[in-house]
Amino acid sequence: MRSATSKPISCPQCQGTTFTRKTTTYPMRLPDGRQVHVGRVAVQECTHCHHLIPTKAGSEKISRAMAAVAQLFLGS
Repeated sequence: MRSATSKPISCPQCQGTTFTRKTTTYPMRLPDGRQVHVGRVAVQECTHCHHLIPTKAGSEKISRAMAAVAQLFLGS
């Protein structure tokens, strides 16, 4: 049995309330202005404005990827 996933109540950009779950490449901006694309991230996509909101699992993957990027570029 799958556990229930929490959907956002409303889109932060357009206040839309309908979402589609998908797996996609998610762009993240580094503090120095460069952009990194994290692949295969689970997101909820607003069906009105197409804004991407990472799921809990997607946010965890982004955090792991950003830690790896920080270690690669900053050596921390």
